Amino acid sequence: MRFQTKTTKLILILVFIFSFNVFASANSIIEETLLVYFDDIGIIEKDLFINEEELTETEFNKWLNIVLNYNEGLTKAPLDKNVTLTYNEASVYLLEAINQQEFVYTYLEETNDMRKYWQAAKIVDIFARLDHKPEPDDIVNKINGLKLIYTAMDRLGLTYDLPVELQDPKVYGKTNKILSQIHTKNLIQTDTRNLYSIGNKGLLEITDGTFTGYTIKDLSERAMLDYSKTIRYGHSSFPHLFQLISLLRREGFNARIAVEGRISSYIHLLKEWGQPPAYVDTTAISDEKCIVHAKEYDLLIEFPSLAEKEAFAAVIQKYAQKEVENQPGLIKNSWFVPLYTSTTPLPGFVKVSEIRGKINGYAIISYALDSAAQKLKGQLEDYNPVVDFEVNDIWINESFLSYLDSSME
Repeated sequence: MRFQTKTTKLILILVFIFSFNVFASANSIIEETLLVYFDDIGIIEKDLFINEEELTETEFNKWLNIVLNYNEGLTKAPLDKNVTLTYNEASVYLLEAINQQEFVYTYLEETNDMRKYWQAAKIVDIFARLDHKPEPDDIVNKINGLKLIYTAMDRLGLTYDLPVELQDPKVYGKTNKILSQIHTKNLIQTDTRNLYSIGNKGLLEITDGTFTGYTIKDLSERAMLDYSKTIRYGHSSFPHLFQLISLLRREGFNARIAVEGRISSYIHLLKEWGQPPAYVDTTAISDEKCIVHAKEYDLLIEFPSLAEKEAFAAVIQKYAQKEVENQPGLIKNSWFVPLYTSTTPLPGFVKVSEIRGKINGYAIISYALDSAAQKLKGQLEDYNPVVDFEVNDIWINESFLSYLDSSME
């Protein structure tokens, strides 16, 4: 009996440790992903960011106000107060930013206001995304300051309800919710008109086949994933996505997934292909062609191992890529030439270049052969020098390389 009691205690301890590790893993944020996210939406410059640098109240106030779109600064501390920020002080800013002031003062038994904020912060779980539970007087460094702000965004519903575990039964409902948000979002608006102007000029004026089309993305949708473990798969059909989720579940993948919206634009030949569908936006060119702007999505799949990441392409080739029309045994609306990419090399993938321009939290993205990338970047920059362009390495599925090759013939 004594042995059994000790064994039981040991098992409980191990279960607790395992559960804590799972919980911690699920709530932690990869720092590089977080820095890219806040860089993309214009809050910081990640190249100048020092992870362990102490954060001042002024800087935290400024970041928080930009992210939450306040017209007036939070006024708990004077704006010229450049002393280092403590977690207690951060909790004051955050709780006021997410409209918890009155709740704070329901802690009648606490006589100290800072203690009231600290107690409320624990209930709202302001510190959930940190790798440790801080003490009130601990100094906040910059990376943790961004994690706290991201928590506030999450509490206000300003982040997307993904990623989600592929094997989670709620994966369908959560994905459908994001797709609905994508479907109703208008990416053809003032903030993106400069990017559309660049892309449309490129489609009309770059006639050597190096510019095959472009996508516009809202960078605030960026998922908190480890992108070195992730494949990005693009498509337009919602039923295709739900069937792909089922397919990956059946094949035993244990990935996490997220969905991002995009507008894909390309030349549509009216005489050969007929009128574009009524649900897409178009830019008129002539009686023979127009530019189609189609609402699509990227499915991001973060794999737990390199082996699973490498196995993904074979599943697509077998069940989600057409060889002939009306081919049986494929999931709904499979394409002849799908596109899926990795930021790291993979067997069967081919390196090309991603040309990416960014302004005001939005991006224009196109793929090109390495031999054409720098020239193409320069041509696009000439259309609007204000947009910040860069060329990144990307690895794509081989069938899409054939599409890039054929466009230059």
